[in-house]
Amino acid sequence: MNPPPLPGQLAFLHEIDQLKRIVRQTTLIDASRRENSAEHSWHLAMYALTLAEHAAAPVDVLRVIKMLLIHDIVEIDAGDAPFHDAAAQAGQAEREQAAARRLFSLLPPAQGEPLRALWQEFEAGASADARFAKALDRLQPLLHNVATGGGTWNAAQLSEAQVMARYGPVIERGAPALWHAAASQVRAHFHSSSPLFKDASRMLRIENLSKRYADHLVFEGLTQDFGPGCVALCEQESTGKSTLLKLIAGVMTPDTGKIWIGGHDLAGEPQAARARLAYVPDDCLAFPEQTGLGLLRQTAADKQVALDDSVIDLARRLGLEPHLAKRFEQMSTGTRRKVYLAAAAIGAPAVVLADGPSQGLDAPAREVLAETLRDWARDRVVLFASHDPELVAACGARLADVGALRHRNAP
Repeated sequence: MNPPPLPGQLAFLHEIDQLKRIVRQTTLIDASRRENSAEHSWHLAMYALTLAEHAAAPVDVLRVIKMLLIHDIVEIDAGDAPFHDAAAQAGQAEREQAAARRLFSLLPPAQGEPLRALWQEFEAGASADARFAKALDRLQPLLHNVATGGGTWNAAQLSEAQVMARYGPVIERGAPALWHAAASQVRAHFHSSSPLFKDASRMLRIENLSKRYADHLVFEGLTQDFGPGCVALCEQESTGKSTLLKLIAGVMTPDTGKIWIGGHDLAGEPQAARARLAYVPDDCLAFPEQTGLGLLRQTAADKQVALDDSVIDLARRLGLEPHLAKRFEQMSTGTRRKVYLAAAAIGAPAVVLADGPSQGLDAPAREVLAETLRDWARDRVVLFASHDPELVAACGARLADVGALRHRNAP
C-alpha cells in the first residue's frame, strides 16, 4: 500500500518556502533592494502570462509557467550563481542536479517525477516551451539592469559586447522579437549621450555643492571634475574636508548641488553610483558587532560581486588575517581602518574616498596603503583627507583644499 500523499506534499511546500530567503543579485526596479528567488519566480510567471505571443514558436503557457515556478527551487540547496560570474558557476550544475533529486523526491512520485522532468526540460532548453522560459529568465534581469542604470553590469564591469553576447543568444532563440526590443535598450544604455560617462577626466564630478549646519556655512558653490589620480585634502581642521567626503559618499545630503560618480547621478541613480564608489570613514565603527570578514562579505554582496583573491591578498598584506573573525568593537582603531581599506578594493570602484586613511596604522601597513593608493590612482579617482605629509608624498597625491574648489576644474 502506498503511503498517503499529504505528508510529502506539505513537506515539499514547507521546504520551498526557503526560496523567500534566497537573495538574488538582481534588484527591484526601484533599486531599493535585491529581489528574492520566490519573487523572481512569480515575476517570471507573469512575464510568461503577458508575453507569450512573442515566443519564437507557439507555446503551452501553463507548461511555461510551471517551468518558471520550479526552475529556481534548486537554489534552496545550490544557491544563486550569477551566470556572468565564472567562479560562482564552477560546479553549479552538479549542485543543482543533487538539489533537484532531493527536493522533488519529497513529493509523491506521481507528482515529483513529472516536475523533475519538467525542470530537466527547462535546463536543457529541450522544447519551444523551455526555450521561451529560458529567454524570459534572461530577459527579466536584463530589463532590471537597464532600469537601474546598469545594476549588476556595473559591479561586474561588463561591456556592451559582453552583455550582448551573454544575454542575446538565449533570449533570441526563445523570443526573437523580445531580444530585438531588449537589444535596443542595451545599446541605448551603453551609448548614453552623457559626457560624464564617456570622459575619463570626469569620473567624479561635483557641481555647485553647498552645505550648512544651522547658522554655520561649511562651504558653497563647490564645482570640480576629477579624473584618474590621487588628490589629498590637507587643510587645517573645520574646513569641510570630512563633510565633502560624506556628501560624495552619500552619507549626507548637500543643501544644493549635484554629484556624479562614473557618469551616474548620486541622487537620481543611487545604486548605480554607489556601485562605483568606495568610502573609508573616519571612525570605521558603523557596525560594532559585525566581524571584519562579515563586512567584506556584506560589501561584496551589496555591490553584487564576488569576494575575489585581490581583496583577500590586500587584507593579508595589511596584516588582517588574525583579526577578520573579530567584531569591530574588539578591534583597535588601526585594525578597523585596515578592514575598511580592504573593503574599498571590492568591485574595482571608479572613486575611492578615505577620511584619514593612515590614522592608527603601523609602519608596514602605511607602506602597503601608499602603494595601494598609487596603484588605484592609475585608473580611478582617489580622494582623501589627511594631515600626514609622508603619506601624501609616498602616494604622489596632488594637494587641494576645499575652499579652492569653486567653479573650476582639476588640473
